[in-house]
Amino acid sequence: MPTSRLLLALSFAVLQAVFQTLGCACGADGGGPGSTDDAGPDGQSGGCDSGSECGGACVDLAADPDHCGDCDTECEDGQACEDGTCVPEDGCPDGETDCEGGCVDTLHDPANCGECGNECGQDRTCRDGECLCNAGLVDCDGACVDVDTDVANCSGCGFSCGPLEGCVDGFCGCTEGQTFCNDVGCVDLLADASNCGGCADACPPNAACEGGDCSCAEGLELCGAAGCVDLATDGENCGECGTTCGAGTCVLGECVCDEGQVLCDVEGCADLSSDPASCGGCGNDCGAGTCVSGQCVCEEGQELCQPGGCADLLSDPAHCGDCANDCGPGSSCADGLCNCPEGQVLCGGGRGCADLSSDPTNCGQCGNDCGPNALCLFGGCGCDEGQVLCPDGGGCADLSSDPANCGQCGNDCGPGALCNGGICGCAEGLVLCPDGGGCADLSTDTAHCGDCANDCGPGAVCAAGQCGCEGQLVLCPDGGGCADLSTDTAHCGDCANDCGPGSTCSSGSCGCEDGLVLCPDGGGCADLSSDPANCAECGRACPVGATCDSGVCNCPAGQEQCGDRCIDVLADGQNCGGCGQRCGGGGFCAAGTCVCPGGLEDCNAGTATDCRDTVADPRNCGGCGVQCGQLQECVGGDCACIGGFTDCNGGPATECRDLEHDSNNCGGCGTQCADDEYCNGGSCHCRPGLTDCVAQGCVSLQADPLNCGGCLSVCNDLCQAGQCVDGCNNGRDECDGYCTDTDTDPLNCGDCGDACETDEVCIDGECRNFRPTGSCDQCPCQACTGDFSLCCSYPGGGAPICVDGDRCE
Repeated sequence: MPTSRLLLALSFAVLQAVFQTLGCACGADGGGPGSTDDAGPDGQSGGCDSGSECGGACVDLAADPDHCGDCDTECEDGQACEDGTCVPEDGCPDGETDCEGGCVDTLHDPANCGECGNECGQDRTCRDGECLCNAGLVDCDGACVDVDTDVANCSGCGFSCGPLEGCVDGFCGCTEGQTFCNDVGCVDLLADASNCGGCADACPPNAACEGGDCSCAEGLELCGAAGCVDLATDGENCGECGTTCGAGTCVLGECVCDEGQVLCDVEGCADLSSDPASCGGCGNDCGAGTCVSGQCVCEEGQELCQPGGCADLLSDPAHCGDCANDCGPGSSCADGLCNCPEGQVLCGGGRGCADLSSDPTNCGQCGNDCGPNALCLFGGCGCDEGQVLCPDGGGCADLSSDPANCGQCGNDCGPGALCNGGICGCAEGLVLCPDGGGCADLSTDTAHCGDCANDCGPGAVCAAGQCGCEGQLVLCPDGGGCADLSTDTAHCGDCANDCGPGSTCSSGSCGCEDGLVLCPDGGGCADLSSDPANCAECGRACPVGATCDSGVCNCPAGQEQCGDRCIDVLADGQNCGGCGQRCGGGGFCAAGTCVCPGGLEDCNAGTATDCRDTVADPRNCGGCGVQCGQLQECVGGDCACIGGFTDCNGGPATECRDLEHDSNNCGGCGTQCADDEYCNGGSCHCRPGLTDCVAQGCVSLQADPLNCGGCLSVCNDLCQAGQCVDGCNNGRDECDGYCTDTDTDPLNCGDCGDACETDEVCIDGECRNFRPTGSCDQCPCQACTGDFSLCCSYPGGGAPICVDGDRCE
C-alpha cells in the first residue's frame, strides 16, 4: 500500500474512534458509511458515482436546495438552487423581482419603484423603493418644482409671486433687462413695442421698438399716432407729418388737387362751391348746414352762425338765443334761454351750470375756483387739517413740505428741490437756483453751468463749471450751443448767420441749388419764378390760392384777388359779386348775388341779406321788423303769449299777463287788487305783514292802533310790534298812528302815505316795478334781464319776480 493511502486509512480510523468515544450515532443518523464524515475535503466521496456526499447521502450541490453550493447552505422557502446559488423559484436573481416576465430592481427602477407597475413619472427618480424628486427639485403637493423659477412656489412651497411677476433665483420679480409694468408684467422696455422706453408707452402702428425708442423701417417717417407713413404718398401726411391733402392725392410729397379744387392750408384740397367744411373759402365751416354754390345753407328754423355753422337758436345750448351765446356744460336751451337743473346756477362766459354750494371751481359764486386739492363746503373753500388755502386758485398746500408752496403760498422751489420745514433746499453737492430754478450741479449742468443763469445751449457740455464743445465745434453765445460754422445752416460762418430753409452751408458760406436764389435775413432758397411766397423777388407773397407763374401772381380762372386770398366772387358769401360784399344773415351767394333760401324773407334793405323766418321769428313775426313783446312768441306769423300767460289787450298788440300773480289782472284781465293786497294763485290776499280783519280789511296787527296785536284791539296812543306804546322807537316812523319801517312798507314807502302800486314793491324806501319771471319757479332766473335783472321772491313767499333794482326787500 502506498504511504499516502496508509496515512489516509490511519487518519480515518482515528477519527472513527473519536466519534465512537463521543457517543456519535452511525448509519442513517450520520454515522457509518455514507455520512459526511466519510466525504473528502471537497464534500465528495469515492462512494458516490456522481455529485457529492453530504451526511452519508449523495447530493447535487449545483441543484439541491438543501445543499446549494456546499453541504451546509440551505435555500429559503420560495427559493431554488441554480448553479450552486439560491435564487427565487420564479427565476430572478436575489434582490430583483419578476415584473411581467422581466427581472427588475424595485429599489431603483423608476418604472417599477417599490412594486411592479409603480411608475415615478417625469422629474422623479427611484431611490430605495420610493419615487423622489430629481436633484434640484422640491416636492410641493405631489408636484416636483424648481423653487428658483416656479412662480407658484418661489423660494419654497406655497410662496406665490404676483399674477404678472416672474421667479428669478427664488425671488419674485423680473429677469435682468426686464421691468415690471402694471397690468402687463415683466417686459423689455428696449424692445417691447407696447411698452417702449416706459410702461404703457406704446409705439404707433407699424413702428418697432429699438433701444427704447419707436422707429420705422427705411423710407418711412414716424408721425405721431398715425405711426410709420410714407411722406411721399400718404394723403394725411404729405411731405411732412400732419399735412393733409383732403380730397386730393399726395404725389412725391406734394398735394395734387383735382380740377375745380383749391388747396387749403388745413383742410387740404377742397371744392369751395360744395365742401361744407370749406364753403366759399378755406376753413369756412357750415356746421350742420350744407354748401350750395359756395354758400352755407341752413335748414328751416336754423340760423347761420360764424363760426359754428348752422344752429337752432331756440334749442342749441352752444348758440342759445344768439349765435355768440354758449350756455356751457351741463346746461340746456329752451325757447332761446339757457337753463340749469334744479339747485344749480348758470355761470356766464360758457362755464355752464354749477352748484355754488359744492363746486370747487365755482364756490359761492361763479368763477371762484378754490384750486387743486381744495374743497367747497356750503359755498366756502376749505382744506384738510394741516393745509393752507392759497389765494388766486392756488388750492391747498402743506407749507412745511410742498416744494411748490414752500413756507408761503406761491414760493416754488423749482425742479429737484425739496421743502423741509418751510425752507427750500437741495441734496448735498447741488445749488438752489433762484426764481424757481431748482437744484443744479453747477460743475456739470449745461443749463446752469458755473452759474445758475448760464445756459450753455444745445450740444454743449459743462465741465468744471465751464461750457465747452467737442472737437472743432464752436460755442455760440447766449445759449446758442455748439455749432460747426463750416456746415451748420443755422450758424453758417458766424453764430448769428442763419441761412434759412432749403439752403446749404459749405465752408462757412450759405448757398442754394442751381436755379434758386438765396433770400436774405434767413429767408432761405427760393425759385423766384414759381415760389408763391417769393414771387419775382424775395418776400413778395402771392394771395392764398394763387400761383406764381414766371414771377407773376395769378389767381385761378374765375377768381379775383380779395385782400390776401383768391376768391370766387360768384359763389363766395363773404365776397359776393365783389370783394367785401358779405351776404350774411343766412343768405348765400348765387351767380354773384346774395339771395335767401326758400321759405325765408330778406329783411335787409341793402345788398347784404338778412334772411328771416317771418312765420316763427319773434323779432320779425309776420313781417320784417315786427317784434313780439316780452313773454311772447311767434306762432304762424302772429305774436302770442307764451304758455301760462294770457293776452289782456284784445287788440293786435298783445299784452301778456300772469293771472296767477299780477295784482292788476288777478284771476282775470282787469281784476285789480286793492292797495293793501297782492295777487297769489289768482286771488287777492292781504299784503305780507297785514291781516284780514273782515270789515276793516287788511290791517297791520304790528302797527295799527285800532288793531294792535289783534283785530279790534284798540290803543289810546300808538302801536309798535303789536304793543301799545307812547311813541315810536327803534328807527320806526309814526304814520297816522302807525309805527312802521318806511324802507320796506309798501303802504308808506319812503314817507308816510306814499303807497306803492300793486305791481310795485318797497325797497330802501323806493317803490320798484316788477314783472313775472315767466318760466322760473325759483331764483336765480335767466328771464330777469335788462332793467329787470334782479330776481327776488315776491313778499309773502310767492313765485319769484324780476325787480327793477339792485337788492331785494
